[in-house]
Amino acid sequence: MRADGHDYVITALAAACFISVTSENAPIALLPVMSHDLHTTAATIGAVLTGYAFVVAATAIPAVSLTSSWNRRTAVVVAVLTITLANIAMAMSPNVGTVIAARSVAAVGHGVFWSVVAGVAARLSGPQHAGRATATVFAGNALAFVVGLPMTSALGSVLGWRVAVLTLALISAAVTGALLMALPSVPGSGKGTRLSADLRSVLSQPAVLVVTGTTLVLVFGQFAAGTYVTEVIGHYTGVHGSALSVVLFAYGLAGVVGVLALRPVIDTRPRAAALTVTAVLALATASVAILGDRSSLFALGAIIAWAAPAAAIATVLQTGITRAARPGTADIASSGYVVAFQIGIGAGAWTGGRFIDRGAYAVPLLITAGCAGLAAIAVALVHSASPHGQPIRSAPVSAGNRPGET
Repeated sequence: MRADGHDYVITALAAACFISVTSENAPIALLPVMSHDLHTTAATIGAVLTGYAFVVAATAIPAVSLTSSWNRRTAVVVAVLTITLANIAMAMSPNVGTVIAARSVAAVGHGVFWSVVAGVAARLSGPQHAGRATATVFAGNALAFVVGLPMTSALGSVLGWRVAVLTLALISAAVTGALLMALPSVPGSGKGTRLSADLRSVLSQPAVLVVTGTTLVLVFGQFAAGTYVTEVIGHYTGVHGSALSVVLFAYGLAGVVGVLALRPVIDTRPRAAALTVTAVLALATASVAILGDRSSLFALGAIIAWAAPAAAIATVLQTGITRAARPGTADIASSGYVVAFQIGIGAGAWTGGRFIDRGAYAVPLLITAGCAGLAAIAVALVHSASPHGQPIRSAPVSAGNRPGET
């Protein structure tokens, strides 16, 4: 593939990540207006995110197993199209129940998309540049917090949450078209294996289990507080309303910096990158919890600093799972990672909501800090789960043709 064509494909995949993450986390940005319009509480809107997460967790492995023989181009396009249609349905929903139903449809597509997108980027880029390609594609995640969520928050404040969600549907439709034009054929495994065989292939890999377990702990911690970042910002800094969009923009910009900072080191020093991310996450969130009430300016700085490692979590974990997986099992291993990620989101959002509703803002932040510390310990010891005690070096390329093969 020519360099310019490759760049176009990677950009399209990054755009898909952008709209997927923006759509997934829209209830966070729209939490005040949605709760008011739907006559419910912040914790109930948090449950919208929780329900989404658990649907992804329940369907990701079966869906990826069933679609393993699909061309990856088809899988990606259908997944993003599903998110598009679900956004339209959500915008038309009359109550919380139908919002949850619409998002449950999107969640199925989400699970497939995130199980295959890193593998597609890796296969199109080659094993020596897989981590860098993943970081570039996952920059779309961070841009969702720079552009997507502030835009969603602003539109929700001015025009209402339904207009904001319809706007996401239009963007998602455009991204679907771009993927149709940009993505080349990327064959699936073609094995037609049964779900039970796919599950055994994941459970028999200790390194994959270690990374998956670390994912569960770290994501649980992050979303215990991160789901309610708008509430945290309001409590510690006094920023509300339209000004919140400005703070969310700064938060997201710090996230982009965090992801892009990984690009030079993620392929060559993955453990150092992971340790840095988890350590900074623990320090930033603990600082807000312990010292944030003393100075709103300090709290604002610490919250923005929190964004850099928070945005980098997915890149570090996804690169870890593709390195840990045996050749030919990356997609199904990634689906297990997606399940852990989504359970972490759902359980973290539910747990954090219990404390946020009671005004105990420091507790979710301390949960984040504690889980990040545990994840750092796991990263430091992860070599013990790799064969022969060596660092994980499995080529981060999914089964199927590598770039240049036909």
